[in-house]
Amino acid sequence: IARNDHQAIKAMPGIQVLDEGNTVGAGFVAEPVHRRVLVIDDDEDFLAGLAEGTSIFLWLIGNLASARSELLLPLAGLFALALACALPLARTLNLLALGDEAAEQLGISVETAKRVLLFATALMVGAAVSVSGLIGFVGLIVPHALRLVLGPDHRLLVPASALAGAAFLVVCDAAARSVLPGRELPVGAITALAGGPLFLVLMRRQQRRGLIA
Repeated sequence: IARNDHQAIKAMPGIQVLDEGNTVGAGFVAEPVHRRVLVIDDDEDFLAGLAEGTSIFLWLIGNLASARSELLLPLAGLFALALACALPLARTLNLLALGDEAAEQLGISVETAKRVLLFATALMVGAAVSVSGLIGFVGLIVPHALRLVLGPDHRLLVPASALAGAAFLVVCDAAARSVLPGRELPVGAITALAGGPLFLVLMRRQQRRGLIA
């Protein structure tokens, strides 16, 4: 800040220029040349905007701290409806894995099955994201790990993925609350640390198979 700008800064609303050593307001920026401090006064709009920005950031990275217990029953109902749509189509998923043509030849209505599965998936994902934000990599880690253990049969994979995904998220949330004493990390950061390397391994495997460039 130039010396001749001090008067203009003092005239700005919500700003005080104080001698070094004073501590006032929500934050400050030290001036190295004139040893002065630029202080922003507490302002309700500023603090409200800061809190809103923080909540948006936590929602984008994924966080369970803001989840409310009164939403448990509505969420359980939505998940029950989605699973009721997806579970009967587990055998259909096995046939769709063979390709659309093969599935149609075996009597599967491919487009109808895809629409129902898309509805069930969108319902589950939308319900989860509305409460916890964008927690990534759970849908990547859990199904691939279970496929290695249970095999490719979706009659086992669909219910097992629902249960194991919830258990995995609980473990990640416990880790987020205990890694730093007195602080809580966003659970999305923990799932990203676990899922990022796995994503790179899977992408590398697909490159070796020549499926992606």
